[in-house]
Amino acid sequence: MHTNVSPLCFRGCGIISDYKHAWWSCPIVANFWQTIVKMASLILKVSLKCCPQYTLLNYPYPRLSKEANYLLLQLWAAARWVIALNWISPTLSITQYVT
Repeated sequence: MHTNVSPLCFRGCGIISDYKHAWWSCPIVANFWQTIVKMASLILKVSLKCCPQYTLLNYPYPRLSKEANYLLLQLWAAARWVIALNWISPTLSITQYVT
């Protein structure tokens, strides 16, 4: 264990961080996921629930087609990649990756 490492979120939100916090509940990351799910809802023209079981664990949405769930799988993977690319950054934005 590194004793000189702060337990607080490295994104600067001031909350003690753990795995779930880093990938889901940090306010910066939560806002990012809300944006991604809203974008996916607009693309598919259906209301999607913003929930880690879908976005992080790749559970399929039961009411969507196989093709729609496959598209979401790709979108969630890309979103997780953006989070990883910006791991220590205090900001997280999809706009720099969407053209």
